[in-house]
Amino acid sequence: MNNDELRCAFEACSLDPKLFDHRSHMRLAWLYLQDLSLSHAIECFTTNLRRYTRYVGAAAKYNETISWFYMLAIAERQKKHPCTNFDDFLASNPELTAPGAPLLKRSYRPETLASELAREIFLLPDAHNGTCPKLSD
Repeated sequence: MNNDELRCAFEACSLDPKLFDHRSHMRLAWLYLQDLSLSHAIECFTTNLRRYTRYVGAAAKYNETISWFYMLAIAERQKKHPCTNFDDFLASNPELTAPGAPLLKRSYRPETLASELAREIFLLPDAHNGTCPKLSD
């Protein structure tokens, strides 16, 4: 599926949930950030993601904090190392799709991410471990 087809299927809620894995989430976030300002991309992506998760019966899985976190991490990396192709972008930033989400886990305590508040609004990173959390290495 090309970028336009993926985005259209996502926005129309016709994307097969089996095809909507973490990599697809990252690809869609990257696409929105390619086309829109950061604030507008976050607004459009999260609005569409909430609508899509409701449509496919997975509304309880939506987490505003995780969505914003990855949008911000992708935006930061796009500015530092611009790529016009998602596969090249991902190859340069493998931590975005690393198994077990180590980037996210370095920044948040598990109980924070599991909270109802994290699902509703963006929460700042809170896993300090004696140091300030960083979005990038």
